[in-house]
Amino acid sequence: MNLKKMLLLAGMALAAVAFAAPAAAQAEGTWTKNHVPITENTNVSVNGFVGFATAFGGYGCPASGTATLEPGGGGTVNTFVIGNTAECEGTGFLAACELVNHEVTAGLPYELTATHEDFDIIGDITVWNEYDAECGFGELEVEFNEITVTAENPTTATNLTLSGQNGVVNVAGQQLEAEAYGNGTLSPGGVYGVE
Repeated sequence: MNLKKMLLLAGMALAAVAFAAPAAAQAEGTWTKNHVPITENTNVSVNGFVGFATAFGGYGCPASGTATLEPGGGGTVNTFVIGNTAECEGTGFLAACELVNHEVTAGLPYELTATHEDFDIIGDITVWNEYDAECGFGELEVEFNEITVTAENPTTATNLTLSGQNGVVNVAGQQLEAEAYGNGTLSPGGVYGVE
């Protein structure tokens, strides 16, 4: 290979690195308070409604949780609690079921990672549900590895939407593919976001 070709290849490699570096730097977001990056761990809470859906039905309940936002784009989800079970709703094969007991059986705290548009909850997210005798099968377990949370306006995250793909519901010896869904309100609202 002659010197001109080597210089041309070296120049192309440097150009590729120069273009790739800004893209990589933008891959992760930063937690902000009033559009200024946070400089210390900050606790927030979320109240809303979450659930799962399968091809045969699903179940949703009021829920709340707390999280710690860390400087940069990291953090943890520290608690996840099902609220008033009388307000839970079932569809399809779970339409007649009433939740009588539940437990987050694995994973807490979950990892929390910000991007510029949303944030991801990552971990062994596993919830065990027990239903009343009318339900017909008694209990099931819901598992997800990642759930994405988006906000109407990521820079002032108040109203949140939750979605998860590739989940599994273990019920009566069967595994059903599941999706997670939900919505919630971040507190304090309009103050924290990702940029």
